[in-house]
Amino acid sequence: MSWSDAIDSYFKYVKGRIVASNPNRLVPGIIEANAWPPQEVQNEAFYLLLLGENSSGNFGTVSSTGLVHLTQWTWVVIGNDLPSQASNQVGRNRGNRYRNNAKLKQELLNGLFPNFCDKNTYVPQQQGNNLISVPTPVGEKIWWSRPRFLPVKAEGESGVLYGAAQVFVSEFSDLISS
Repeated sequence: MSWSDAIDSYFKYVKGRIVASNPNRLVPGIIEANAWPPQEVQNEAFYLLLLGENSSGNFGTVSSTGLVHLTQWTWVVIGNDLPSQASNQVGRNRGNRYRNNAKLKQELLNGLFPNFCDKNTYVPQQQGNNLISVPTPVGEKIWWSRPRFLPVKAEGESGVLYGAAQVFVSEFSDLISS
């Protein structure tokens, strides 16, 4: 097993539930927080940012350390412009961004349910000319907190909305620590 198994399992589980409820929703991938934003950010797509890990001395056993990963689901909503008297007017009041942001929050809540999944290890296998990642259950669960939705930010006068929700993902590592 590897360090990333819990995060990969969590991401693939939540992504699967989000896409099952909205097949058109983009969930591009996992990004280290210091690499945010990528060169191109897709409108109304979910990105999973990795903010760090913590291992409390009171969480785990002698042979298996409890790890908590701080993650953040992030998205951008551009919205559309409301028709107005001045056809060139744009800015903070962009027509549908409130409703689109609410829809994204609901999809994320549905994706996170029921706040746990199987922990898998991912083994690369050749399939024709492609290398695919095949999940293998390891007989453990990972679980996560309810999302903490951060205050919505609007970027300056552009009208672009930035949404985020923090989630703590917990697991037991296979590392023996003293």
